Amino acid sequence: MVVSSMTALENILTYGCAPLQQIVASKFVASDQMLQRERSYEGISFQADTVPVNREVADEFSAAMRAIKDFDRAKQKAVKTLSKELKAEANRSYALSKLKKLCINANNAF
Repeated sequence: MVVSSMTALENILTYGCAPLQQIVASKFVASDQMLQRERSYEGISFQADTVPVNREVADEFSAAMRAIKDFDRAKQKAVKTLSKELKAEANRSYALSKLKKLCINANNAF
């Protein structure tokens, strides 16, 4: 696997999730660039404790988290739109400043 930078590799591994990470890890092990140790969980049992839950509080918490997620999505969309508008305005301002300089230089030439 060839990547342009360490940051690119980090992004690939982060967004490639567990399957990609496992593939990369197995390639590192195969090329003796990494040791892989796995433990056997034979004979070990995992049992989750059941605890009482207040459904009303859980629903309120879920509603609050959902509202945060909805707000964040709306914010991201607004930021993207604002960014595009600001870039367009910056381009217009730059073009106008160049045009003004061109006109000043042309007027000075006469």
